[in-house]
Amino acid sequence: MIIRSISLFLALFAVVLIEDGFISSLPYPLSLTPLVFVLGVLLYHFTRPSLGCVWLIAAGALLDFIGLPGSSHLLAYATAGLVGLFLDRRVFTNHSLYAMIGLGASMWTVSSLIEEIWMAVRQAMIGRPLSLAFFSEIFWTRLFVFSLALLVAFMLIRRFSTFIKRQFLLRG
Repeated sequence: MIIRSISLFLALFAVVLIEDGFISSLPYPLSLTPLVFVLGVLLYHFTRPSLGCVWLIAAGALLDFIGLPGSSHLLAYATAGLVGLFLDRRVFTNHSLYAMIGLGASMWTVSSLIEEIWMAVRQAMIGRPLSLAFFSEIFWTRLFVFSLALLVAFMLIRRFSTFIKRQFLLRG
């Protein structure tokens, strides 16, 4: 249990470093890929949803710890994780590609909306005018790139699932 938790945290830390260090330096549409969130949704879909929720909460805490001041990834990711638990059990119950993309898009929208509400409250507290960045082109581009990343990851996992199961899941 402890070794699994440590390895999950190290994997999360590595993914955060890859997202912040490598993916953010890619050209415009690819730099918007939320790799940490994609892996959280994949954990919801292919393993236990509670593991995906723990991944998102830990990712939010880690992103807030090393991220920009004033952002609240923990609040947004935790809310998205809890909404994902409900949606996975009640709405997207089958494990199809459409269910995974629907779950991911719903969770991403909730996360983005919570972050925008957080930023609007912070802007109002310091007296700056509010912006409606939630409805901007960046949100829709990030949602599209996120869905595309989920599609590619889903296809890769389905293609190599026997290899992955043989190497990592079945212990002899």
